[in-house]
Amino acid sequence: ELFKQIQDIKSKATQSESMVQNITQDVKSLDYAKRHLTHSVTVLKRLQMLVTAVNQLEDLSKNRQYQDSAQLLQAVVQLMQHFKQYKSVVQIRQLSDRIHRLKSYLEDCVLKEFEQGFSPEGALVGQAWILHDACLVASVLSESTQEKMIKRYVDLQLKSYRQIFSRPTEEVSQLDNISRRYAFLKRILKSCSEVNIFPDHWAVNARISEKFCACTK
Repeated sequence: ELFKQIQDIKSKATQSESMVQNITQDVKSLDYAKRHLTHSVTVLKRLQMLVTAVNQLEDLSKNRQYQDSAQLLQAVVQLMQHFKQYKSVVQIRQLSDRIHRLKSYLEDCVLKEFEQGFSPEGALVGQAWILHDACLVASVLSESTQEKMIKRYVDLQLKSYRQIFSRPTEEVSQLDNISRRYAFLKRILKSCSEVNIFPDHWAVNARISEKFCACTK
């Protein structure tokens, strides 16, 4: 009788252990499914946000609303980072290509703004706030775009300096006439600060000074 009771206890213990294992497995499966579902929902929400942002960015860029474009472009770039692993999906790849074309279009736009925003002598002829906002877009686009804009501006500002001070037969071009050269540089730097177009981290005044020294030596 005692032996039978022990056997029953062992049998029930085995059944209980099996039940616990089954429940644990079910809980793990449910937890995995929940986490997978949560991840899928998050991805879909991000995709919806990305598509909406791209649509809005296309409209903003066409209307030359560069300040808003810069902010939205930053959001698009950040959101797109979440979809790198999905590039094999046709729709994601198409969206990525669309963003690439949009970035190229924006680069063309902001570079054109700079081409038309200054006279051949380097004087500001466009609207300073548009050029300022175009710089914001360039900062988000790439260092390459930023560099193109800085180089164009610096070259324009020093164009007349090279013309005036690079003539060896002219008295003004002599190196000992340093005060006039320094006055020219001060005038350019003051003009750059007054137009207030470039972000501080571009350090355009420093680039002008660097180029000035290279032209002077």
